[in-house]
Amino acid sequence: MDLSQEGLAELMEITYQQLQRYEKGSGQIGTDRLQALANCLEVSITYFFEDEAEVPVPAEPAAQYVTTEEVRFLRNLRKISKQEYKRSILVFLRLAAEMEGKKA
Repeated sequence: MDLSQEGLAELMEITYQQLQRYEKGSGQIGTDRLQALANCLEVSITYFFEDEAEVPVPAEPAAQYVTTEEVRFLRNLRKISKQEYKRSILVFLRLAAEMEGKKA
């Protein structure tokens, strides 16, 4: 999501050190902070409790869940730091989707 710990902590209105404690499991996170985190990441709070195969998709109301393959794709995409690589992948996906649409 192109957010640093500092950026996410700022959005949540906490220190990045506190966010690090949550991330490492050395600090307990309350429901209010968990909801704030979900809001910042634009996911449902249930996202943190779902298994990989059934992650809710907030942006597309027609599709309730993403597949395990889609989750893996997004996780790998988030690991890519170079924006030009991400843009190239997204262009490829758009073109592939357009080609699939023409087949139907």
